[in-house]
Amino acid sequence: MNVFAIKIRDRFFHEYKNKRIKTAWSLAGAKLFTPFSPELEKLEKVFAEKKVKFEKVFLKVVEEEKEETTEDECSFKPIEIPKDGKRREKVILRFKLPQITSKSLIEILCVHGYRETGNKFFISFNGSKGYLSNFQISCEGYQKADNRIFVENLYNKDRSLKSIMVNVFYSDEFGVRLSTGIDEPKILSEMAIDIEKKYANVDDGLVDDDLPF
Repeated sequence: MNVFAIKIRDRFFHEYKNKRIKTAWSLAGAKLFTPFSPELEKLEKVFAEKKVKFEKVFLKVVEEEKEETTEDECSFKPIEIPKDGKRREKVILRFKLPQITSKSLIEILCVHGYRETGNKFFISFNGSKGYLSNFQISCEGYQKADNRIFVENLYNKDRSLKSIMVNVFYSDEFGVRLSTGIDEPKILSEMAIDIEKKYANVDDGLVDDDLPF
């Protein structure tokens, strides 16, 4: 079955309600248009009257067994299942580093993160000597993965942040993981081994001083 979002001037819209189309901040879980949507005919008439050029962007739909969907109401949730069958992290968001201080980016992260995981997301900024030193993204639940980005070496000569990609990954077992550059979701079983080694190395540095606490 074909479903699609409406694209106008490089912006996506996913629903026609109360005589207006809603901006699709995230297409995950959005009520998308189908060839049988009654709103579609109304929308095309409105566009024709106002001479607005629009484009139908077709999307792939994965129907979940737990939720019954109709031809008028479909959920768009792109799910990538690896051929090896191994469980991996979920990609929550990718953005350019300078966007981290953007109010709209923070809002998108909090909204989309909650929709994808069911947990509230938090962002904290830490400064040092008058400039941003690092930022941290976390959410409710377990947090064992590295969820902090240090930016001391990521500034240009004019003190602006370099335009590099920031990846936000999530797993129930390890929480939020941040990385920069080209990166893909990690296999959870391999992450467990790496994190276990990390904490083991920390414990090795402790000395038993025979204190009762």
